[in-house]
Amino acid sequence: MIERLHFCATGRKGLGHLRRITNIVKVLKQSAPQLSLNLVTNAPPAGMTTDEAELYADISVVERSDMSRHLGEHQAQAVVVDTAVLPGISELNAKLGLLLRETRDSQVHRFALEEGRLWDLLMIPNPPDHWQPGKQSVPALCIEALGWIYRHSEDRAGQPGAPLPAVSRLLIASGGGGSGDEFPVEVERLINALKLQPNLSFTVSQVIGPRAGESDGIAAADEYLRPGPKLHELFPRFDLVISTAGYNSTLELACTDVPVLFIPVEKTYDDQAGRARYWASRLGHCHRPMQLDSSLEWAVRILALRKRRAPVDLDASGAIRAAEILREWLQ
Repeated sequence: MIERLHFCATGRKGLGHLRRITNIVKVLKQSAPQLSLNLVTNAPPAGMTTDEAELYADISVVERSDMSRHLGEHQAQAVVVDTAVLPGISELNAKLGLLLRETRDSQVHRFALEEGRLWDLLMIPNPPDHWQPGKQSVPALCIEALGWIYRHSEDRAGQPGAPLPAVSRLLIASGGGGSGDEFPVEVERLINALKLQPNLSFTVSQVIGPRAGESDGIAAADEYLRPGPKLHELFPRFDLVISTAGYNSTLELACTDVPVLFIPVEKTYDDQAGRARYWASRLGHCHRPMQLDSSLEWAVRILALRKRRAPVDLDASGAIRAAEILREWLQ
């Protein structure tokens, strides 16, 4: 049995890979405490609690281009890569697994291994009737759909029957390390328009992610919050959340009853536009830059009426299924 497993996460600003992997590691360590779980990442780890960081036997910060070399030098026996293209990884003498979340159609082929090698295991963190890559696009010996991998808040603030603050509260969530240029521009336009609405009172809070800089603050915000790894616990306390459409934050929001205005941002691999369209009908509204009036009308209604929505039942987290599959894979 293989007793040492390496996880690889990339992204100098985004924390999605780390969060998804850590959700799996928490379950895997409980069910297989003898496993040595190691993290290789290309930026200092952030967005994890101390307890979560301690689940890893070792955390190494290595440039993406050097990760395959690093794994070889450390005689990696089994490797799981989260939605990243690692040069030279197909040459490793190790079992290779890929955790691939929803990816833009034009980019999926880039996750195929070089030299005709097949992934030993391909895990898709969504239900089987949702997104799936073509078998020829990412060839693998074994393909498993896991279901949604997520965590949810135990904070019931904002749930039916809970007391509400006197004034409506709006939260801006732009991701762990900022969101590029388009998101803050669209948020500023929307909030400035909201502030011109008669008889509408609300406060604006913005989350500053662990890897965000001071320049990522939006001028229209009344306060800036740094919840670190506990962002998901803030969501239920607000009447409206304006968010990018990242994988983890979308699912964490789905677990709450808070209406969401999605402003998807352009990413190399992540299909945020497709994700926002999919979830908007259940969580709220999808903003389009040329349709400010539509977003404004919807947001005014939400803030004025303070109407909640039904939380989405996501079934058991796919982290449980991932842990089961990995234990079998390492036998």
